[in-house]
Amino acid sequence: MIHIEHLPWDSGFFKRSIGRAHISSELDADALAELKSAGHDTIYLFSEIPQPFLEAHHIPLADEKLTFVKNLSPQVDTSTGIQPLPKSPTRQSEKDLEVPVHFTPSGKTPALDNLFLSSGHQSRYKTDPVFRPFFEAFYNQWLTNALNGTFADHFLATGTPADPSGIIVLKQMDMAMHISIIAVSPAHQKKGIGRQLINLAEQKATQKNLTTLSVDTQSTNTPAVAFYERMGFEVQRRVFIYHWHAE
Repeated sequence: MIHIEHLPWDSGFFKRSIGRAHISSELDADALAELKSAGHDTIYLFSEIPQPFLEAHHIPLADEKLTFVKNLSPQVDTSTGIQPLPKSPTRQSEKDLEVPVHFTPSGKTPALDNLFLSSGHQSRYKTDPVFRPFFEAFYNQWLTNALNGTFADHFLATGTPADPSGIIVLKQMDMAMHISIIAVSPAHQKKGIGRQLINLAEQKATQKNLTTLSVDTQSTNTPAVAFYERMGFEVQRRVFIYHWHAE
């Protein structure tokens, strides 16, 4: 039997009954019948393995999500007796250790809206035709919740309020600092800003004595995958996400 959790926030926002299920084995015709009888309009299926039966029945893969992690050494200053963060082997110079000048956005601006929206260019909420009409409104609400602290512990930006060059949104999850959003403006790419944003995330994590930095991305987002690998992250988990929609 598949345990399906109802998602009130998603259901209210997208105006359809939405559920979520975590599965670890290959689904079959009986499982598909169970999904159809559950009474939801949409069910997110988070699977530890690919689901060829679903794909053969016109339920395509919505996202192959990779969770990258980077282990950090706890930082405490010398007055407490805990050693500072050692230099990462992925860093090649003192410049790489630089934490950029940054600020906390006080509210929405067109430039900030566009930069936040650009981070979701491969989001399953954009690639799925059912959710695509809601995509911009969904990310706009996410931005609002990140700014007011509902979905974030830190919302940091580089550049200026009128012309932010990069943003990073961080949320503490147990002993990990999770990067929920990271984006660099197209006009400011190839300047090392992404690397500096990761350094900033490490600083915030180690200030709280957290041991891990984590971030999710799509397996199809090859530039992001390559970037995180260069920054010393490793894949910890791979999840195959399917969207079942009632006909």
